[in-house]
Amino acid sequence: MEQQNSINLSQEQREEILNSFNPVMKLLLKNLPDNILDILLDWHIKGIENINELTASINTIIKQTKQRTKLSEYWIPDWLWPMDKEITEERWLDELENLGYKLFYKGKNADAYIILWTNPIELLLYRTDRTSVFDIPLDLEIEWKWEIQNQQWLIWVEFAKSRWIEVANRELPDNIPSELKSRYQAVELCKPLTIEIDWKEKWLELILRNELTGSLNRAYQQGEDPYGLNLSSWLKEWHHFDEPIFTPTTKEKNDMPIKASLVREKYPEIIEKLTQLLKDFTAFALEKWYVVVDTKFEVFINSKWEWCLWDEILTPESSRFIKIENYKQWKYISEDKEIVRQLGIEFKWRERFEELKKQDPKAKMLSVKDDISPEDEEQILGAYVWVFNALSNDLKYINTNKWTFKVLIKTLSDWYLEAWLEEDKNVRILAKEEKEGLTELINIVNNPPENYLAMSPFLRDLHWIKATNEVSNGIWE
Repeated sequence: MEQQNSINLSQEQREEILNSFNPVMKLLLKNLPDNILDILLDWHIKGIENINELTASINTIIKQTKQRTKLSEYWIPDWLWPMDKEITEERWLDELENLGYKLFYKGKNADAYIILWTNPIELLLYRTDRTSVFDIPLDLEIEWKWEIQNQQWLIWVEFAKSRWIEVANRELPDNIPSELKSRYQAVELCKPLTIEIDWKEKWLELILRNELTGSLNRAYQQGEDPYGLNLSSWLKEWHHFDEPIFTPTTKEKNDMPIKASLVREKYPEIIEKLTQLLKDFTAFALEKWYVVVDTKFEVFINSKWEWCLWDEILTPESSRFIKIENYKQWKYISEDKEIVRQLGIEFKWRERFEELKKQDPKAKMLSVKDDISPEDEEQILGAYVWVFNALSNDLKYINTNKWTFKVLIKTLSDWYLEAWLEEDKNVRILAKEEKEGLTELINIVNNPPENYLAMSPFLRDLHWIKATNEVSNGIWE
């Protein structure tokens, strides 16, 4: 998080620097308050020389001044909140507003409400079905995505805690209605972990990789080494590393690679513990038939000045997963947010959003509804559902939704059909319990029960699906 230090120039220094500008610019600058003028002149000394840059700097100072005023209303010190994340003045959910919670920030995928009178300061996160990619908010909502994310987060919070890693989650307030609790998380408001680069504090993203793929592979194939890893020259894409590779970046509009040694030297304990956390999680996922490709951690500093994890810990939003049978057959099919990224690449969402911003600088969302088919939405949700179910062994996370039932059951059955398909492709004679299971499967897709616990234990286990394509084709007409 970038902070602006106090700068105090003498009147003589101001006049000397102002005389270097043309008369129009000099007049403009002299009408600014001294504290703002001093900052701009300091920036000018460091190399900001043209009127456009200075105008942008003035606008930045004005925005930051308004931001600090809003923060002070909530008794939040300005060093605790990024200046580029605009505090909202909107009002959103009546059920929360009526309980005294104030909408503080609208993010790409979640909204944050201030929990008043807490020390340290806490936020109530409201999970939405909104989707974003490449830091671009999309007009795409995936039904029930919010609850899958919430439940995954709660599970992996406990996984991290079991490895003696602090997490910023807190108990939900007692006055949150029970029917709403599954959609919310309470977290301590913490300061992002930063590192100084070119005299500026940069927010860090700590990325650990088990495989050579993605942006690391693209840089490697071009002969670049932005992280200072000194990798061997003979590696191919999808090379598996014996130890996770650390590739940190800044967290900003265009994430910038950072030399791994620079971050590792500054935060050795954090990197060591997160590396071990990924190794433990990778071993756990392999037992559930999944390969963990990579993951991203966002680390914060809490009120005790201890480091902690905050959001999206080891979920398909921050990690990549591939089914082990696909991985062994060199089919690198992602079961995570990579599905959305590939759609974004196919339909050039990044380029379209940049063009939209040129036409309308205030534009905050890209319309992609015409690019997304119902099958795409089903694939996205299905991947999240199956990863969640495979790694948590829990089918209780959702109550009633017929469409989601179909996604879950179809995803599960297809997965087992692929894993257990007999080589001769013939329909074998099903055992009595398997026939009953298939009948129950068809019935619940057409007439879903109130919740997953209404399924028989045998069906919930789902290991009975060992039929062939001929059987599956008859089910999903």
